[in-house]
Amino acid sequence: MSLFTAKELQKYSLTKALGEIANQSTPGIHGIATGLEREVHDTLAGRLKDLTGAGPTGFLLPLACLKAQNVTTANAGGFLVETELAAIVPALRTKSVAIAMGATVFENLRGNCSIPIESTTQTAQWAAEMEEISGTDSSYAQTTMVPRRCVSMATVSRQVLLQNSLGVENFMRDSLLRTIGTALDKGALSGNGNSEPLGILNWDGTGTVVFSTTATRAKAISFQDALTAANVGNTPDASLGYVTSQVVASKWMQIAEVATFPSWLWKGSQWEGVVAGLPARSSNNISSNRVIAGDWTKLCIGIWGEGIEILADPFTQKKGALVEFLCTALADVGPANAANFVVSSDSGAQ
Repeated sequence: MSLFTAKELQKYSLTKALGEIANQSTPGIHGIATGLEREVHDTLAGRLKDLTGAGPTGFLLPLACLKAQNVTTANAGGFLVETELAAIVPALRTKSVAIAMGATVFENLRGNCSIPIESTTQTAQWAAEMEEISGTDSSYAQTTMVPRRCVSMATVSRQVLLQNSLGVENFMRDSLLRTIGTALDKGALSGNGNSEPLGILNWDGTGTVVFSTTATRAKAISFQDALTAANVGNTPDASLGYVTSQVVASKWMQIAEVATFPSWLWKGSQWEGVVAGLPARSSNNISSNRVIAGDWTKLCIGIWGEGIEILADPFTQKKGALVEFLCTALADVGPANAANFVVSSDSGAQ
């Protein structure tokens, strides 16, 4: 259950909070927030201290406030329209390729999150009325997600922070959502497993496809063949799809599926399309122009707590009237079953 009511979140102002904490008299000590924004910070800080034994260093923003407000222009009746705020996952869906493809997201986690992996499945058989069956049970392994520190830097002009505008408010919320979505994609797709999560491209147990030369429809289909061989073939099409880089998407948009037929290997825009009958997305967070295909519900993303910690620095770029914000969130990525993914070992843009 959320710490805050929908009515409270509807009244929360991100730009007001950022503007107030940026009003610092001493470097390293954020300005004093007031009103609802201060109350929300105090509530989040109390929850954090109960869980960890330590309070935050900076100011805490509630994740749930980031959904853009759904209202029309104020002087055209916007003040009469109820503000609607959704959970963080729907808000992030258009900002993160991994979540848009169907990744399973665990929100508001407290401790480490262990995910059971069904490594072998039980079998079923037909039998006569009294016949003894010889089927086998499922066996399980386990992967554990732990909170990892994800940080980013945002720079905003003081003038923007002073604008009491719905457009500016939504712009700031959207910008912060994009920052989180990009970070989640980087970890989920290509993370190296050190300070970052371990991304799909670096998981053990995935299937492998080698391009060696220019991609073809047959090679794209070989990803699906590998998934079928791994017993993923019964998965609903809605959760299957391809993710690759925008460089690969651009290349595939120019490759004919069949020489005598005017149809392209990647149909659609460079950002979203269809490949061999399955949805495809591109992301700048795919390393080395590699390609991933699989059941995206088997990618798990964990988000800890209900807030993002913000540290404001109005001094470093004071000559340009700019304020820097250091944003910190806790998240991790893990596989529910790596066998439900196939990755290319080389570039798809050859």
